[in-house]
Amino acid sequence: QLQDAVAESNKLSEQVQQLQQQLQQQALQSTAHTTPQQNRHQCQADKQQHAALCQEMHGLHGAVRHLEQLQAHEFELKVRMEQFMQQQGREWQQQLQQHARQQAVLQRQLQDSQQAHAEYERSTN
Repeated sequence: QLQDAVAESNKLSEQVQQLQQQLQQQALQSTAHTTPQQNRHQCQADKQQHAALCQEMHGLHGAVRHLEQLQAHEFELKVRMEQFMQQQGREWQQQLQQHARQQAVLQRQLQDSQQAHAEYERSTN
């Protein structure tokens, strides 16, 4: 998308250069078969076309800058998301380890309790 905009911008730059060359050539060759009025009209039309192309080029340059900003923003978001996911992963890992430790403690308590109960049963019989 950015490359298309840059290519379009370059194409417009070439058109502007060609138009400027045409304007210069037309200014140099006021030939006998065109009247000064026709020359003025053609010159005016060329200037308008030149102005329109310049305006379009300016708009394209703005679009290219906007696309570059969007791409930079997208990259920044990807980096942040990756950092967030890594942090989240570490937190989950810590929680899992903590749960595993708690489960081990509870398991030992249960075994101790069962053992004490079994010893009590043996002692009373």
